[in-house]
Amino acid sequence: MPGFFVIFASTFFKHIKSPIIMRKILFSIFVIAFTLNAYNQNFQILVNDEVYKDGDTLKVYGDPASNIFSLKAIFNNNTGNGSNIKVAREEVSIYEGVTNYFKWGEVYSTETDTSLKYLFVPAGGSSPDDFFEAYINPNNTIGSSIIKYVFYNLDFEAEQVSVFVEFNTISFGIDDDFYSISRDFSIYPNPSTGWISLDYDPSSSLNGDFFYNINSMMGNVIKNGIIDRGESSLKLNLYDVPKGVYLVSVIYGTDIIVTKKLVVN
Repeated sequence: MPGFFVIFASTFFKHIKSPIIMRKILFSIFVIAFTLNAYNQNFQILVNDEVYKDGDTLKVYGDPASNIFSLKAIFNNNTGNGSNIKVAREEVSIYEGVTNYFKWGEVYSTETDTSLKYLFVPAGGSSPDDFFEAYINPNNTIGSSIIKYVFYNLDFEAEQVSVFVEFNTISFGIDDDFYSISRDFSIYPNPSTGWISLDYDPSSSLNGDFFYNINSMMGNVIKNGIIDRGESSLKLNLYDVPKGVYLVSVIYGTDIIVTKKLVVN
């Protein structure tokens, strides 16, 4: 198709003899391309006060034993015109056994890929806080599923913003006999009010270092560092960490040995 377009354009422009007409056509093409790009930049998705633009990927983590875990997001219309917004869902990659659905004002079934209703969002306005939510049912599977959500103007579909949501299910606290550190890893106090102690067994027949990661449920790294084998406990100050639920992981090389939930109050 791109090759056909190039041949067509080349043939088309050869028959245009007037430089003035040529400049007008090229200017019109530039204006259209610029306008479409501007549209995409003026629709945004907001999750936990963080802005996501067209094509961005969000990561969500949950327990495979949960019936449902979800992502809430707010649609922002930063254009100068009000728009009738609908949402379309596209399954990019779904782990076997996982089901998903979404809410746009109302909750739709797993068979519905496009919202039946639209929401008018005024210029400079946003969707209500609880208007959009993406749901996933992991059905006790451990893996990653990626779903694309497209928010578009019903009256001009080229005016849109799309985000990819990567739902990750991981096992909380599964022991791995090969790593003694995973069997004895604990977090205290949990819930925490500002500090935690990571307690572990420093003995291991493996060479190399162990590391810890503290991630938000959106996948953002809050804190990380090395685990000292010469100690059996590591104290961390979390007074600068907002209240919420986090994931604490022990890592060896590229392998996540164990992950546990941490609640910060």
